[in-house]
Amino acid sequence: MVSRKVARHKVSKHWLDASEAVARVTGHTFKDITLLAAALRHRSVVSSQETEEFRRSTTNQRLEHLGDAVLGAAVSQYLYE
Repeated sequence: MVSRKVARHKVSKHWLDASEAVARVTGHTFKDITLLAAALRHRSVVSSQETEEFRRSTTNQRLEHLGDAVLGAAVSQYLYE
């Protein structure tokens, strides 16, 4: 599990609690909770007053393309076999 002391300055208590709940259910622990928070946070939730760079770094938009590529590769491999 991620140390609350290390992660506290990066994410809210809500995300710390959520990551611990996910870890209990899945058995997977997160080294960087900020990635979990970004993956699950839609850009519509981020304030319109924030800069575009901040929005991209704190929402799932940045990870969306990576996820699409990984899923595409997995499906391609499955169909090829």
